[in-house]
Amino acid sequence: MPFDKRVLHLAQLGDETAFEELVRYHQNLVYTLALRILANPDDALDVSQEVFVRVWRTLPRFEGRSELSTWLYRVTANICLDSIKKHRRERERCTPFQEEEQPSGDENHGGDFPIEEELDRLDLKDHVDEVLWRMNDKYRSVLVLRDIYGFSYEEVATTLKISLAAAKIRIYRARLDFKSRYRQQLKKEEK
Repeated sequence: MPFDKRVLHLAQLGDETAFEELVRYHQNLVYTLALRILANPDDALDVSQEVFVRVWRTLPRFEGRSELSTWLYRVTANICLDSIKKHRRERERCTPFQEEEQPSGDENHGGDFPIEEELDRLDLKDHVDEVLWRMNDKYRSVLVLRDIYGFSYEEVATTLKISLAAAKIRIYRARLDFKSRYRQQLKKEEK
């Protein structure tokens, strides 16, 4: 069910009750996107709060040229990317060398959907999330934006503030990285 435009209009006028309804309606969308990009529940919660603080301040300027949810995706993705950059700078200050994370996983269903389709789909989702969480931040973020949330290449480029060509290359490389890590995880689980 789409979000009530009347509530949006009231929130834009500063109605706190309407804004609370907007938050309740969209908080899961924002948190889920943040969690998928950041791969850390605490960071995702912090980002979610920051998103709604920023939305409260900028909502009166929202012109409605896109759906509210699309705008929230972009705000969330941008704040997540800022958070990643901030954490990276902090790590670089504290540690001269970064260790690369090694892929690992819990369980495997081989990428096929056996008879118990719904249960397997949930397990597969967890499996995919596990691989995503182990990926480099810049690759994980483009895969989430493009392949999970369906952003166009142009939207990915705009959100990440990179050229269209760079977005296409990064998405291509991210998919290769994902496929490689996924296969490694499958092999590891077969042993």
